[in-house]
Amino acid sequence: MRAGTAPVNWGDDPMYTWVTLPPYQVMLDQMVEAGYEGTEYTPTLPSDPEVLRRELEQRGLELISNFAEVNLRDRSTHAEEIARLRERARLLHAAGAGILVVADASTPHRLGVAGRVKPEDMLSEAQWKALGEGLNRLGETTLQEGVRLALHPHAGTYVETRLEVDRVMAETDPALVGLCPDTGHLAYGGADPVRVFDDYADRVWHVHLKDVDRELMQQLLSGTQDFVEAVRLGIFPELGKGMVDLRGCLAALRRVGYDGWVVVEQDAPPNPLESAKNNRRFLREVGGF
Repeated sequence: MRAGTAPVNWGDDPMYTWVTLPPYQVMLDQMVEAGYEGTEYTPTLPSDPEVLRRELEQRGLELISNFAEVNLRDRSTHAEEIARLRERARLLHAAGAGILVVADASTPHRLGVAGRVKPEDMLSEAQWKALGEGLNRLGETTLQEGVRLALHPHAGTYVETRLEVDRVMAETDPALVGLCPDTGHLAYGGADPVRVFDDYADRVWHVHLKDVDRELMQQLLSGTQDFVEAVRLGIFPELGKGMVDLRGCLAALRRVGYDGWVVVEQDAPPNPLESAKNNRRFLREVGGF
């Protein structure tokens, strides 16, 4: 396994409006200083693959993947979304990455009930069928561009809970759509990440490692706080300081023979470089890489 990081660890997400982003060159330099080998793409980085590759190679970094939201719950959106992400897959392939990570697009309703999802908050049968069909078409498209597709269960979307993960995996072709388990988002949605790694060993194509603050999660479950506010308050702490069994997760990855990238994610911490270093230290000490 190899250790990567992501721009979201510097607050690079349009939902995190309280964050002042550093120039991308500073962000990349700090990734290297913290000891990571690769990063994921974000539109903050250069969109010219040659420029991007040069910026990364100068620092000894690799481009691993990309995180993007995609709305495929309605067949009327499929053509436009697939065309948009075909272009992203081409950029990724040209810059050296082999995985496109996507999540179902967040909605105000699901952001508001994240962590507290009830059956009435879930998709209809028609929407599940459309989502599965859209992901299969997208996976076929990205594969044509030399990039595999991995679905990322995410709080605030219609693929958050274990029931929803199981359903979307059942609706998609294992040859076209893999899984990017995010340990923090799975825990946020009430799932056991270790069991997800075990149950979907053959479909784990990429991994995001994240922790969740127990006290804030308990407050969230008993209140009406939405996902973005929870992030601002620090729902995702440094690795090893929360409630997720990260040691068990890393052991499960070794047990199932995973040998890909493990990308650390801690959304918008107050001191990104310090947290990046601490999280990298955790991987060395606990994960051995």
